Amino acid sequence: FGAEALQTLALIDDPFPEREILAKLARLLDGATPGNENPFLGMEVCRGAAALWAVLAAPDTLRGHVIDSASIRGAFSALPLHLRRHIGPELARRLVDAGDDATALAIRDAIARAPGNHGAGLRLIDARLDLVRGEVAAGEEGLREVISASDTQTPGALIALVDSVLARGGTLDDGTLLLLGAMTRENPGAPEARDLSRALALATAAAGDFTRAFSVAPDAPALAETWLLLARRGSDEAVLDHALSAPPDSLPEATRVLVAERLVARGFGRP
Repeated sequence: FGAEALQTLALIDDPFPEREILAKLARLLDGATPGNENPFLGMEVCRGAAALWAVLAAPDTLRGHVIDSASIRGAFSALPLHLRRHIGPELARRLVDAGDDATALAIRDAIARAPGNHGAGLRLIDARLDLVRGEVAAGEEGLREVISASDTQTPGALIALVDSVLARGGTLDDGTLLLLGAMTRENPGAPEARDLSRALALATAAAGDFTRAFSVAPDAPALAETWLLLARRGSDEAVLDHALSAPPDSLPEATRVLVAERLVARGFGRP
């Protein structure tokens, strides 16, 4: 996979034109994105295999972008089975996020039609597709199965479970919340580290511990999401504690209005 490819490239002394692009592909296979120097930026509209790698390398959601779905399907089906199993769950996640559920289903089928046990990765794709179809109970059950398998797909399943549970106004059970905290601490340099920290902040906030939630939120967007949960679901005591002692420098206007309305309701008009 990626690390082995990078090691092989390091053993080659003579420079050659494809070295840098191969190195970026290798990092993609290990879950990293190219960052600012992204040679695949915008290539999701291109014909050929570049469209597949562009989706995996995209720094943000591709919702609203034109994607060459046929090229992605063809390129994915042409990969050997071990690579389909390896990148399929992340590729399907990004396609679902982009609103291309049909191509995500095609990715799933390109794995499933091969013989053998495809492991937690295929179950994760199925769970995400269940959620997209509105089958929340089935989707969350599938995510919990992936989590209990203690597979490499567990971080992705945990993140998806937090988003689903919070979207319906629920909270995580104590065991899952503990596992999420442990996984966040144990994987500080992993590609999904930021998303794990965000999930931990939101899950902790939903459980009512806003002090800890604010302390573990990894960046400004996650902080803003945590403040939104405080405004919507926090107790009066929690709202007063945080809004009066540590007001944020910048938040989306809609969130600021919600926090202000909570303060006004308790008689704190000036703050």
